[in-house]
Amino acid sequence: MIPLSLILIQMGKSGLELVKAYPESLPEKELNKIVFKCMPLGAEDKDFITLTVEKRIISTFIFTISRKPRNNIAALTAVFVSEDYQPQFLKRLFSYTITELQNKNLLTIDKLTKILPNIYNGIVDKKYKIKVNDEVTLEFHEDQKNEEKDSFDSFGDDVWN
Repeated sequence: MIPLSLILIQMGKSGLELVKAYPESLPEKELNKIVFKCMPLGAEDKDFITLTVEKRIISTFIFTISRKPRNNIAALTAVFVSEDYQPQFLKRLFSYTITELQNKNLLTIDKLTKILPNIYNGIVDKKYKIKVNDEVTLEFHEDQKNEEKDSFDSFGDDVWN
């Protein structure tokens, strides 16, 4: 299923802040509710959370952005109209994207904001090829699996498919 929107959120000076939504398809009031509920208290780096906010289903990947004087926490959130989507695929796509950017020291809010439409299209197409800069291109496809899959993930695949 195609998400209504892909949302990038970060912790700002006044709390959780919307950085960018793509496409901008949600009303501001609904978007604000999603922003404040997508990162539960106690959320940690690499958490993947799926929950309902009013009539929407959201899946959020929490991650840390290294910066001085201290690290910042952020979230990449997909918003759906129903549970008719594959959360495990979404988790793999988000995790791969964030981990690869971290490994190449390219994970910044500005970089994510710039490639957010490409990530959205990757969800829609079940694959992407994103040129991050002259030296780095990220490639992801639906069949790409983590090398090690635990029994909980297998159970989740069985339940959601």
